[in-house]
Amino acid sequence: MTQSRCMLTPLQDHLVGPIRTALWVLLGAVGFVLLIACANVMNLLLARATGRSKEMALRTALGAEADRIVRQLLTENLALAVAGGALGVLLAVWGTSILASARAAEIPRVKEVAMDVPVLLFGLAASIIAGVLFGLAPAIRASRVDLIDTLKDAGKSPKDAGGMVFAMYSFRAELALAFVLVVGAGLLGNSFLHLLN
Repeated sequence: MTQSRCMLTPLQDHLVGPIRTALWVLLGAVGFVLLIACANVMNLLLARATGRSKEMALRTALGAEADRIVRQLLTENLALAVAGGALGVLLAVWGTSILASARAAEIPRVKEVAMDVPVLLFGLAASIIAGVLFGLAPAIRASRVDLIDTLKDAGKSPKDAGGMVFAMYSFRAELALAFVLVVGAGLLGNSFLHLLN
């Protein structure tokens, strides 16, 4: 009497096992692109906060507390982040249909990929978290203006030396980070294509 052996494989490993690494690499590339976009938006918000230093100094002189200014700027940043997230969801709906038609044979169950409630909630949560994390530094920076010097130079061209040095270092850090992230996203995208092939 012969004994037969059977091997049990989890269903998830059976369905996505061959392409699991490629999907993780794709997720890493998408994360790099998200970080590049967030770093660029943060730098723009820092430049905008520096340009609004006179407004913030005037608000502080009229009695606004620093936490109220931070809350106002965070609200503006969150509105921007949610609008960007909504645009991202629209692009994801469009991109999902393109992905399903282009790589239908290589990716298991690609026809079942759709924008449902958990995906929309994840997009909303990611937008809010990115808005808070990358909007907090510009908001705090804008709330800490030198009241006397800013109001004294209200009619002159802005010459905030501390703000200029901060902006210069911020720009350099953003440029270095963007370079690393672009290279990383490119390498991960290349790896993703190699894994698919």
